[in-house]
Amino acid sequence: MPFQRPQAEVSGSADERKAKRHARREQLYVAIRETMTRAGVLSASYKFKVLSLDQGGNEFLVMMDLVKASAAPTPRLGEIEALMVQDAKQRFEITVPAVYWRVLEVDVVKKSEAHAAPASDALAKPVKPQASRYEPIQADEVTAFRQALLAASARSTSVAPEKRIEARRGLRYSPQVNDFADTERAESAASPGLSNTQYGELN
Repeated sequence: MPFQRPQAEVSGSADERKAKRHARREQLYVAIRETMTRAGVLSASYKFKVLSLDQGGNEFLVMMDLVKASAAPTPRLGEIEALMVQDAKQRFEITVPAVYWRVLEVDVVKKSEAHAAPASDALAKPVKPQASRYEPIQADEVTAFRQALLAASARSTSVAPEKRIEARRGLRYSPQVNDFADTERAESAASPGLSNTQYGELN
């Protein structure tokens, strides 16, 4: 009869792994924020979420949403990624095999144009409610996300641990910013390394 671990021990191990992944995710957050600060990107102009690729919290995908003025140059994303990957690896021993970028361009209205309309016109016209900044994630976003996950998982099993893994960029210009929810690969007793990804609800 095969040996079976006590249920309490199994639950305790799962809780410990979950706590470790949470702590590792917080460390990656620090690396991402400090990298963006060093690159001169304001915190109000970007959002990010991460996806845990393993049960130990040692490998993550990073998904970035960047908002910029339509006339402004796009930040040097390749350089930012390299710094992000390097910082996460050197400081926390966290591997980031892929970074997925989405850029939202917004029009900047000059102050002179904003004050050109008479106050009476502004009062006469009903104010339309502002559209929500967030909407459910679209099918093409889920497809791109899954492709990035599969590619990263394939590389993690074929590349030696000591070999440097470079980040790949997926740059997308999106009409609206869809906020990602933090997610991680679900645990499975049968095949913990190949379990499905769970996509969380959006805010």
